[in-house]
Amino acid sequence: MAMRTCYALLLGMTLGACIAHGQAAGPPFAWERATVCFVTTDRFAGLTRDVEAGSFETLGIDAIALSSPFEQVHGRVDAGTFLGGQVLDFTEPDAALGSREDFRRFVDAAHERGLRVLIALTLNHPGPPTPADMEAFGFGAPVGDAGRHPGVPDDTAWARWWGPAWVRANLPGYDPCGTDETTACLHGLPDFKTASGQPVSIPAFLRKKWGTEKLAAEQAALEAFFERTGYPRTPRYHLIKWVTDWVERFGIDGFLVDAANHVEPETWQALRREARRAFRAWQTAHPGRTPGGHDFWMVARLTGDDRPPAAYQGFDAVVTGLSGELLASTARLDSLYAAYAARLYAGDGPHVLTSLSRSDLHRLGRDRLVELGTRLLLLPGAVQRPCDDEIITLEDPTGAVRRAPVGEQVIGAFRRRHPAVAGGTHVKLSDDPYAFLRTFRYGAYEDRVVVVLGASGTTRLNVARAFPDDTVLRDALTGKIGLVSYGLVSFPAHESGVLLLEEVK
Repeated sequence: MAMRTCYALLLGMTLGACIAHGQAAGPPFAWERATVCFVTTDRFAGLTRDVEAGSFETLGIDAIALSSPFEQVHGRVDAGTFLGGQVLDFTEPDAALGSREDFRRFVDAAHERGLRVLIALTLNHPGPPTPADMEAFGFGAPVGDAGRHPGVPDDTAWARWWGPAWVRANLPGYDPCGTDETTACLHGLPDFKTASGQPVSIPAFLRKKWGTEKLAAEQAALEAFFERTGYPRTPRYHLIKWVTDWVERFGIDGFLVDAANHVEPETWQALRREARRAFRAWQTAHPGRTPGGHDFWMVARLTGDDRPPAAYQGFDAVVTGLSGELLASTARLDSLYAAYAARLYAGDGPHVLTSLSRSDLHRLGRDRLVELGTRLLLLPGAVQRPCDDEIITLEDPTGAVRRAPVGEQVIGAFRRRHPAVAGGTHVKLSDDPYAFLRTFRYGAYEDRVVVVLGASGTTRLNVARAFPDDTVLRDALTGKIGLVSYGLVSFPAHESGVLLLEEVK
């Protein structure tokens, strides 16, 4: 659109309307460009309130990855854990978080606002036996008996738990924990026998926990599942049936799988296949209830480094932790951005979901986290940012809660508004200040942005490679408008040193 036309529009409509005016239809949502935030929740209802208040949209979030919603073990726990939690029952939400209806309201509220929902899980292990669960469900040994149950053989008492056909555990009557990656008991947690070919039935403790009515319903559902699929009735497929029920029942959009390399790839391939079927079934039964434009997403979080290709089988993306030192190095930043942009188009394996390393999140100060969080949001590809106290709401030593500053909100929204940021080609424009161009094309749609880091005062840029003369540009952080003339444009820099330049069409 010509410069004069846009200025005329600016007189009669909002700036946002002017920006949107005349643009070709944008691209559909794509997971490889998503901004995902991980939330450790203590209440479904509180999370729903934040969704309905627009908190996630303000930050430019595309998808919420939720900590394990499954019912956890009860009472004191000494063993370690992962994002998948210490699960007791995969068929129920944890009562401390809310009811099934509470969870449904959260997912529905997210979908209504265009947000996708992932849930964290692990199929490597259940939660450990606890004294409270032993007493409630009649298995194992009481507290203080060092693994012995008075008057009952140890293997009989412990068989009323998951049972030796379901898990490995260093307990009487169970196969001992293994020594390789897929049979070891991580952090002392029992190891599901997901590779086993031995048929199993519903564990004794779950039969007691569920009671007659629910037990009958679960047995009927399992019978229908195995009849439809023809799968063997092994631990792997019981677990897959239980967790994909959440997909078909609530319409969740993906799984964030922890400790994925500790389970054989065949399990993940089968889970992905069944999850996609369940997701399509939910969409068919609830037309128009999901944001659309995507398939079910499987993301792996792996332990260790230099994983073999087999570890990625069954997954659409793999979580990668990026060190703060690498992001902080302006001299190396362009090579990093260029490499991530090139990977988007390489087509040689799963995409990556990049996050700041957890150690950096806890070690670095507030100012550095803001700087590195900005650079992470400008990274090509999908990124994951925390959405709890580490970034969005930060507690200072006095206990006061501070919301993310406007700059962080604008950068997130800029990334979501412009697919070029996360999905475009990358070209460096200058070193001092560091400036780059991102260009994204989808059919007749084209999106271009120029980003500057380290700007100060009135910054003059050569943008001839990005925009022709007479193009009107706007800095999303300050709202200032500039005109490209002889390939140059000038803007007063935001206090952060960041310029986010978009064309006003």
